[in-house]
Amino acid sequence: MRADGTGKTKLLETEEINDQTRFRLTFDDGWIYFANVADSYTLYKMRTDGSEKTKLNDDEFSVVQTISDGWVYYQSNSTLLGLDGDANEQCEVQGKTYMIRIDGSGKREIAF
Repeated sequence: MRADGTGKTKLLETEEINDQTRFRLTFDDGWIYFANVADSYTLYKMRTDGSEKTKLNDDEFSVVQTISDGWVYYQSNSTLLGLDGDANEQCEVQGKTYMIRIDGSGKREIAF
């Protein structure tokens, strides 16, 4: 939609899980980067007009952290644990951090 709230257009269907739509978006240079809930939260990109939807990887539970110099930095296969190790008490994120080129090539693990 436009900055004034007009021209709203649906770009992508999302699924409802536990009565909440879970969808994370990051924008860069005319592209939207997101973890697609309908595909196990794998990493995708598409143009801001909804065209050129492209899957970037097969990692489940991806969360885009940032985009810089042609790289997407994301965390994947994350587990949320509480201080006592209870997965229901969400406090700490455990997972691996990766970088991947914006075309989906050159994936590298950069941290644990």
